[in-house]
Amino acid sequence: MPTRARGKHIVTLIELKDEANYRIKRAAEIAEQTGEDGTLSEDQKTEIRTLRKEAKAFLDQIEEIKETEDLQAEVRADHERMTAPLERKVPQAQPGTGDGYPAKKIEMLGLSPRRYASFKGPHAEENAHKAGTWFKSKISLWNPNLADHAKVVEAKRMIDDYYPELRALGTTTNAAGGATVPQELASAIIERREQFGVFEKLTNRVPIVDEALWPRVTSDSQASFGIEGSVISETDQTFDDVSLNPKSLRMLTRINNELLNSSAVDIAEFVALDFGRGFAQRIDRAGFIANGEVANGGIVGSMRLLQNTTGLAGNIVAAGATTAAVTSANLTDLLGLLPEFAAVSNPFWICNRNVKEGVFGRLQMAAGGVTKLETTLGTFDSYSGVPIVTTQLALSPGTTGDVFLMLGDLRLASYLGVSEELTFATSSERYFDANQTAIRGIMRADIKVYDVGTTTARDTGSIVALRST
Repeated sequence: MPTRARGKHIVTLIELKDEANYRIKRAAEIAEQTGEDGTLSEDQKTEIRTLRKEAKAFLDQIEEIKETEDLQAEVRADHERMTAPLERKVPQAQPGTGDGYPAKKIEMLGLSPRRYASFKGPHAEENAHKAGTWFKSKISLWNPNLADHAKVVEAKRMIDDYYPELRALGTTTNAAGGATVPQELASAIIERREQFGVFEKLTNRVPIVDEALWPRVTSDSQASFGIEGSVISETDQTFDDVSLNPKSLRMLTRINNELLNSSAVDIAEFVALDFGRGFAQRIDRAGFIANGEVANGGIVGSMRLLQNTTGLAGNIVAAGATTAAVTSANLTDLLGLLPEFAAVSNPFWICNRNVKEGVFGRLQMAAGGVTKLETTLGTFDSYSGVPIVTTQLALSPGTTGDVFLMLGDLRLASYLGVSEELTFATSSERYFDANQTAIRGIMRADIKVYDVGTTTARDTGSIVALRST
């Protein structure tokens, strides 16, 4: 089945809908191209039948995928209802156990149809329960004035007994800078970072602990023709290093103390959602439009670096200072500037939604007339076979020189170094009067954008840009 050229990472259903829409539109265009006698040629009829058959195949595939996903969701829900644990109550003090610390572990399983967006997979609610239990337990131990003696005892028991694999994570305290979170909660926060963020999904993400140097090739060895028996000229690959120096990415939020009495999974979902979204927004800001500010860790983002370098070969000036003034020729010129190695890897158009609709949507709807189907389904999420990705942190055209549209493969032009050792600490004093507990989360990360080309003509990097007039 023929398909048009596209990037690799497109949501399957969107891609299939685009393919079906394209064939329906093409068939409609051919159907209007009748001869002088008002009829279609046999070749035209054959092409229309082929296009309709292909469109139907894509639509059938969409229905099959949806049916499969629904069936998988039902099976996961059945599995979760049978395996999801309920919160356990504090057992009665046992003889000979001192201050109420239980002698035996009591486990309760029950049915719960709830699903939580931050936790994925067949053990989603179990993982959410485990993460929330750990968090509730830590808050009780760190801030004993929030709970009575029985709750503190229960908190200790849940870590030491109910989740013995988390015992090693309980060695650090607020005074020592917080505690490393369990894998279940860390994975959920990463999931949310990738959901709400764009830069982290598109860049080259690498693990770091301390300052790291990542090599990159600056020039390749060269081959040449020569006369038989003559000396072969030696050329070597040359390298330099991209330095990543992890910086503290911090976030402080608050949680109502009443919520601490809620279910463990509700707390886990709150923490994963809040911190995942907060970290994602800051990573996007630093990766795209940061200009070396302290709040952005001294990082210069990709769009800002393209904008700040005067005379860069990879910059094109738009035909005007508004989205309506951008022409298809501007976009074609930008595609022509992208070097071959970046064009064939995994490039994306990157802009905010205003630019997406005002430039790509406008040009798509104006190209070759608009059918009823197009006005119903909307425009494609790609242009010239390249997917369009939006981030609201990108600039809009207006200020002279501002980069508002970027094209290329960020994996070849940037690094995001992340230390996964996320730590949390809490304080019950900061918002004491509001009956709230402060939660501080810290991760260590750095961003480095390095391949934007030079000022030499045609010497463009892995990302190129369109800037305001």
